[in-house]
Amino acid sequence: MDPDWLEAATALRREGRPFVLATVVAREAPQAARMGAKAIVLPGGELLGWIGAEVFITDPVLKDWVDNRAAFLHWAAPAAGAVVVSIVGVVLSRRAKASKPVDLVA
Repeated sequence: MDPDWLEAATALRREGRPFVLATVVAREAPQAARMGAKAIVLPGGELLGWIGAEVFITDPVLKDWVDNRAAFLHWAAPAAGAVVVSIVGVVLSRRAKASKPVDLVA
């Protein structure tokens, strides 16, 4: 067992934080993930960003071009999608904390 994900899962469980352990059980080339690779998935938009970017680059209109000319996008685009969604989430969260509450009763 890889101690990195095991230690992370143990810490999350101890803290009572929800998570899912995902394991790669099938893959199509070109993909960076290896069979049996594990990842801890936390609730949040990062997964949405990852999946959205992967869906975009595997669209039938783009798939042949990506496969033949930019195969690195199979891992780079989803990672970038997750990062972008994460950054947007942090920015929006900070804005919400900084804004003054509106009194709707008055």
